[in-house]
Amino acid sequence: TIERMGLGEDVVRSIQPKIIFVSISGFGERGPYSGQRVYDPIIQAISGLADIQRDRESGEPRMVRTIIPDKTTSVTAAQAITAALLHRERTGEGQHVRLSMLDTMIAYLWPEGMSGLNFVGNEVDPAKAQMGLDLVFKTVDGYITAAAVTDSEWAGLCRALRREELIADPVFRTPADRSTNQTERRQMITDELAK
Repeated sequence: TIERMGLGEDVVRSIQPKIIFVSISGFGERGPYSGQRVYDPIIQAISGLADIQRDRESGEPRMVRTIIPDKTTSVTAAQAITAALLHRERTGEGQHVRLSMLDTMIAYLWPEGMSGLNFVGNEVDPAKAQMGLDLVFKTVDGYITAAAVTDSEWAGLCRALRREELIADPVFRTPADRSTNQTERRQMITDELAK
């Protein structure tokens, strides 16, 4: 660690009191996992990212095929450093920014992880709550993505699929209806695009 090299915060701060000192760990500086090695897939698993990405049929967790926790932690660190620099500019004080990959990913995943758990008694599985966002469809010559959130977008999608009768269908009339009936909506789009 940096302390073993003789460059811990106390040493550096004695040389330059206004320093912005940043510590990034996998699981935080204290706690049962604080000394454990960490890699991006471990954070994907422990943070819940792999669970949110899980296969809907088998329930098997899936990793994102890029190093999301590594990248997100880097961006979060840059934001924290920027805030610390602004604080130093205004107050003349340095800071020690402490950041963990796990904390970063839990904050990053808060909307997806909690979107279906906000109301007691109406909990929705987080993977199912995000089903509407899985908008990749197979066509006869490859894959496309198609999203229709607003009523006008839905009408445009129905016209493109030559299914204009679905614009006024009570099952899909409003965004709430389309969300409630997302399985049927996805199946219809999948079937039409496969023709």
